[in-house]
Amino acid sequence: MSEIKLTYFNGRGRAEVIRLVLAVAGKKFEDVRLDFGKWAEEKKNAPQGTLPYVTIGGKTKAGQSIAIARYFARENGLYGKTNLEGLYIDEIVDIASELLNSKAPQSKEKDEKRKAEMEKEFNENTAPRLLKSLDDAISSRGSSGFAVGSSVTLADLQIFAILGVVQLPDDVVAKYSKLKANLDKTASLPKVKEWVAKRPVTNF
Repeated sequence: MSEIKLTYFNGRGRAEVIRLVLAVAGKKFEDVRLDFGKWAEEKKNAPQGTLPYVTIGGKTKAGQSIAIARYFARENGLYGKTNLEGLYIDEIVDIASELLNSKAPQSKEKDEKRKAEMEKEFNENTAPRLLKSLDDAISSRGSSGFAVGSSVTLADLQIFAILGVVQLPDDVVAKYSKLKANLDKTASLPKVKEWVAKRPVTNF
């Protein structure tokens, strides 16, 4: 049994950044993927009654995806070389989180007219604003294609995970040259390529 067990639905969603951190760090983990039908039963075991959550050493449990990702990033040298770099990483992680949080309500909206309005607002205003913020941050914080500093950090993995989930058209992302270069850089990392090649194909 692995020391680390990550529990989430069978999708990338909010757990993918954690999986990427663990993969890049070379940490073995049990990747538990729940069917939606089993969530009601599992909910009583989850901290705060939410997914994802992590179990470490069979006893320590913690929820909240970004908190978990930050913990494993710190533990494995993926949080920058200084506290200032850590601040820059947090900045980018939170911008990317806002992108996902702004997109997520569309999938739950039942009214088609309202859903179309939400999608229009996201595509025309929210996404361009946040993509530009990411592009600007990468331009000023990183080098050699990385988001912060000159090596891979949680910032790169968060951007890669979130853009993969939000699934914006390639021509939209291509407008932001530093962001596009960062995504390509992260995708080219051997351990990221290995993870992407073996992870299950899912629809979210």
